[in-house]
Amino acid sequence: MVFLEQQFIQRFWLMTAGVGLLIAACDSHRSGHQSAITASGGADSCFHSAEGEEVCIGDYEGSYLWVDYGAPWCSTCKKQLPVMKQVDNRAGDELAFATVMTSGMKGYGSVASVADTKQWGQRRGLGPEDVLIADNLSAETVPFHELYSPEGRKIYSHSGFLSAGEIQQVIKRMVD
Repeated sequence: MVFLEQQFIQRFWLMTAGVGLLIAACDSHRSGHQSAITASGGADSCFHSAEGEEVCIGDYEGSYLWVDYGAPWCSTCKKQLPVMKQVDNRAGDELAFATVMTSGMKGYGSVASVADTKQWGQRRGLGPEDVLIADNLSAETVPFHELYSPEGRKIYSHSGFLSAGEIQQVIKRMVD
């Protein structure tokens, strides 16, 4: 009898935990954000390109840098990428754009590889130098955006989808 009570209690707690995770996932979906992993910013933050080369925020010194963090499993990130490309096409030479993959093609929690990054870039029409792998990870939500000054200081960050107009307003306010 004690054994049956223990089994019941275990199943009850497992079911309660499952319902809690389901509610959290639904809240995340309703808010338009997807849970993910992103890197912490700063001039010393470094990533790897789809070519396997180390790329650091400080490498863009002298230019503004817009970093867009995303993941292949994030549907909002897939919608964000064409917007980023549209803004990038309109931006001048003083502003660079980079996409940082926060997880791999296998899904949430998988680590992005050079092969994942190449595949993501090819599917989205990005060059290997435009897609980076997040190496130093911490929990955030994606899509996540950061704008760095020419000196490598983070001057803007935003979690969630941004329209082309919203991105251009931020750039105008921060860069001009």
